[in-house]
Amino acid sequence: MGAIGNITPSDAATAARPPLDRISLGIAGGLALALLVLAMPRLVGEMNVIGARTVVAAALENRPDKRQNLPAQTYAKAADAIDDFGGVTGDARLLADRGLLLLRRSGMETAQAPLLLRQAMDATIEGLARNPGNTDAWARLAYLRARTGDRLGAGQALRMSLLAAPLSPQLMPSRLRLGLDLLDSLNEEQRSLLSRQVRLLWVIQPTELTWQPMDERAQEFIAAALDGLTQADMDHFIRLHRKNDGEQLRRRLRN
Repeated sequence: MGAIGNITPSDAATAARPPLDRISLGIAGGLALALLVLAMPRLVGEMNVIGARTVVAAALENRPDKRQNLPAQTYAKAADAIDDFGGVTGDARLLADRGLLLLRRSGMETAQAPLLLRQAMDATIEGLARNPGNTDAWARLAYLRARTGDRLGAGQALRMSLLAAPLSPQLMPSRLRLGLDLLDSLNEEQRSLLSRQVRLLWVIQPTELTWQPMDERAQEFIAAALDGLTQADMDHFIRLHRKNDGEQLRRRLRN
């Protein structure tokens, strides 16, 4: 009893405290629970867009031997899944790719095409608002605007795509075709960027400059752009293609 009577208030308070490891464990458990709660919506969202991502990958396939002919309903379901759950995934590119799915669907359902093209533009713009560096989405927006008659807006979107990634082999041929179609609606800066695209395409994919017969205006534009090739461009061509016929090819393209 005497020993118990010698315990001071401070000693009692110390004895009542939980061990430090129990405190740390409690904090860690609370943080883990908070992180789980925060991550749960995104996890649920990702689970619900797995199929949509597969459809997007198929829609982006450029190689004819790998391309799949998916029904319109497949594109519709995938687009709806992204609309419902894409926002919580935090994937801005996926939101923009919903525009690609709607664009593909518009080519199959002509009666609804105007509405689907409008929705495709809205989806693409939503994705770009979250990720302005998405050069594919800018190129798609340029095409969609051109399809719906907004040629000035198409030129502005094309400019953003060219600025974001001028050297994008998969996009360069289609961007050039679109740019040549929009020539009379492009301002001086946009024409300069398109001219640079011609030279870059000549260096890395020269055969893409002979894809189809062009009208006189497009031929003149390409010829003028090729006049701006530098010796560095020619040297790069030789290194890439291991042949020294760059000047001959340039003259053939100009004529």
